[in-house]
Amino acid sequence: AQVYARLIRKMGQTPGWTDKLRVWWAPAHWQPPGAPMLEVLPFDPRIRPQFDLPLTAKRQALAVAAFVLLLSAAAAALWWAHQLSAWQQAAALVLVTGGLCGVARLCMPRSVAN
Repeated sequence: AQVYARLIRKMGQTPGWTDKLRVWWAPAHWQPPGAPMLEVLPFDPRIRPQFDLPLTAKRQALAVAAFVLLLSAAAAALWWAHQLSAWQQAAALVLVTGGLCGVARLCMPRSVAN
């Protein structure tokens, strides 16, 4: 939300409609001509906590095995896609997508997954 608020503020201080629209597509460091400089917010990615969920070795191994199995199923479905009907292709898509959702659920801590 802060990013959009800064863009709206920057757009309001920018003269000319073309530059007002360019604010949304220009690189973040771009400053429109004639607009006052906005404060630069410092950002250090090392401060942010890393997303690293604690998983047991058993769950990690199960998740890797399931992912490799689903990757193989997706590769097989793509390999033989020209021979499959539309319904069979849709079934393969649902199977792989559902399996990947299962792997994601397997990788979540029990407190979040339940």
